[in-house]
Amino acid sequence: MLAIFLAIVLTIFPAHSWDYCEEHWCSRPNDHVACNNNGSFGPHCQQEARLMPLSSQLQQFIVHEVNFYRNQVASGRFSDFGPAHRMATVRWDPELAQLAELAAKRCSLSADICRNTKRFKHVGQLTGHVIFSVGRHNDMKLLRHKIGNWFAQYKRATSQLGAADPISDITSFRQLMQERATYMGCGVLRQRRLQRWHQQFIVCNFAREDAAHEPAYEVAPRAAAGCKSGPNPKYPHLCALEEHYDVNAVDRYYKKPVQNIKEHSKKSPLNIKILYNEPKRIKVLKTL
Repeated sequence: MLAIFLAIVLTIFPAHSWDYCEEHWCSRPNDHVACNNNGSFGPHCQQEARLMPLSSQLQQFIVHEVNFYRNQVASGRFSDFGPAHRMATVRWDPELAQLAELAAKRCSLSADICRNTKRFKHVGQLTGHVIFSVGRHNDMKLLRHKIGNWFAQYKRATSQLGAADPISDITSFRQLMQERATYMGCGVLRQRRLQRWHQQFIVCNFAREDAAHEPAYEVAPRAAAGCKSGPNPKYPHLCALEEHYDVNAVDRYYKKPVQNIKEHSKKSPLNIKILYNEPKRIKVLKTL
């Protein structure tokens, strides 16, 4: 029995298996989606539920859709959003995709609690689903539809990427525009919903989560002005793939309370903390 369990775990995480129950990856070890997870389908899944394999072509398609939207917004010429100073080009990451598959196997629209990794300490996640008629829509069309729905939240965002009103949800749009989301990976699950209909869940993990207290990206007078490695030739308003980002830095936009320097100097020498600082062709997709 133990041999079978190990075979399942090695199949899910083939090349770099490690203990996802490590305490420093999540606030509580057992909260990680892969902690003590043998890859079984969740209680909300139907009997016919199955993962949809994402071929290299589909992976490239998903990454292109996300980078296309990022490039449009980063240009500063879409809607009222300003140019992005240093927005990353997103790439596919197999580990993030494997963790997304585990989350998709829950057959739930709620995000899992934690999916951080050894490389990425603040992993973000988007979830969604589509109900579709069997045989009428191909894989790319369904994926494009869901990513387009996430992006369409821009209509409820201000020019500073804040919510236009208290009831507007723009978290999916902000996650797509997170400047340090250098990598992503997705998992897709399908199951039957009544006789003629199928349900498709899609979960995508991103190397950097969107944080409400941080801007999704830094605005500049000119797009990609801060890219040390230059712009991406394919997506000219994003940085080249060689650009280095510290996706785990958390103090860039954190402001400490201002202290009275005169009073503070009586107690101890002045200590200055240096914040971390690293060396219109679009149409919103119509609803199916």
